[in-house]
Amino acid sequence: MRRFSRLALPLIILLGLAAALPAWSQRLVHFNRVLFLYPDDYYKDAWARVTALLDKELPKSALEIVEEIYQRAHEERNEVQIVKSVIYKVSLNAELHDDGDSVIVAQLYDEIAKSRPAPRAILTSELAEFYMNYFAANRWVISQRTDNPHDRGSDFTTWSTAAIYDTTRALYLESLRPEDELRRIPIAEYADILINVPGSRALRPTLFDLLAHRAFNFFNGFNDPWLKRENYRLSNLQGFLPAERFAVASFPAPGDSAAPTYTALRLMQRLTTSHLGDPSLDALADLEIERLQFARHITVAPGTAAAYTDALTALRRRTSGTPLENDFIYLLAAEANERDDHREAVRLADQAMARFPDSRGAINARALRARIIQKELSIATEKTVLPNAPSLASIGFKDIAMVHCRLVDMSDIRSVERLYLRYLSWENEKFKSLLGRSPKLEWSQPLPDPGDHVSHTTQIRIPPVEKGVYLLLVSPD
Repeated sequence: MRRFSRLALPLIILLGLAAALPAWSQRLVHFNRVLFLYPDDYYKDAWARVTALLDKELPKSALEIVEEIYQRAHEERNEVQIVKSVIYKVSLNAELHDDGDSVIVAQLYDEIAKSRPAPRAILTSELAEFYMNYFAANRWVISQRTDNPHDRGSDFTTWSTAAIYDTTRALYLESLRPEDELRRIPIAEYADILINVPGSRALRPTLFDLLAHRAFNFFNGFNDPWLKRENYRLSNLQGFLPAERFAVASFPAPGDSAAPTYTALRLMQRLTTSHLGDPSLDALADLEIERLQFARHITVAPGTAAAYTDALTALRRRTSGTPLENDFIYLLAAEANERDDHREAVRLADQAMARFPDSRGAINARALRARIIQKELSIATEKTVLPNAPSLASIGFKDIAMVHCRLVDMSDIRSVERLYLRYLSWENEKFKSLLGRSPKLEWSQPLPDPGDHVSHTTQIRIPPVEKGVYLLLVSPD
């Protein structure tokens, strides 16, 4: 029997900015990293037994218990446990067969066909992800195949890139049906098989949100040159319209209506429509961030950067006085940083950190600020200079107003050892011993730092020194 190589984790939906079901290539030995809490002690105890058997690498015995859970879940119409047991069952059956990938596909199709709407939607999304993971693992072989759209056959292991994309696309779109019913299912109903990131349920409040974002991530991220699909771009600024207008905007259809980016755009409209009437701005604000960044990526019209900034500013005003405002302040700071206005970026980051310092936007702003103000220092000199004459060293620096310099005599150190020194870290004992030596020369040198958080280069003068071998040590103020 093969070692655990193809098995998936159980259905663990990561709620957050990029919700995702697990890849089928992950290992079952990771099961014990997740704690599942069930209201019914039967399921809690049964899954504990499954985990124990998997820890002992006894998948066949574990499968027997999973089958019992599966049967009971169907008898009770417990959809959460049905989904989880199906994922385990399919994974374990695949591991016990040589043609595991084919087993996964066949059994998932079988379960999808007899499932109720919510489990069917989740399993359909999982099947779509399996195809994409299979494609990623076999991309080069698949990309060499010629597509025959009129005779692709049912064996996915012989499909071309286009065949896999078309099938996956259809599955992701199918996973969003029936949309009205999926919108009415709170994601909290699936809490028993969710990893709960604090605050995430407010951002993906329904099952439709979770599945739609998974589909959007696929269409937005699928970019394979072998697909030969139209690279859809917006030649106007409609992608930056306020949410209410964007949701009903008419976008010119491409010649290829199945183009990934165009499908992602239409899906973003559906997601936006679903949250326009929400009593809370949490989900819509998070969606607006995703939408504006997506629009900026696909828009090629003049004024794109300004439209993006204006849209962020408008959303900052709309969320003013709430932790959500910090998300938009951070994005405005990041935008300023990209156009090299680092002072403005730091100013905005400071604003976010002062408002709701524990919010997601403040945390991101703090990290951005730290990157911007991080000091940089580098030095380059000639390998050989004239004795008893001044020389120059090139200094690269950022946010440093003064450097302190030392010339340390190394004439007593063998040449081989001196060569070795350049590969040592400052923590090495040999370097520490050099730092402890009395310097031949020591001086301080101001640098022309304008405080703009940009890297600069200048030259500093090294005073004359007699013939010898020296190490130049430079440290910031």
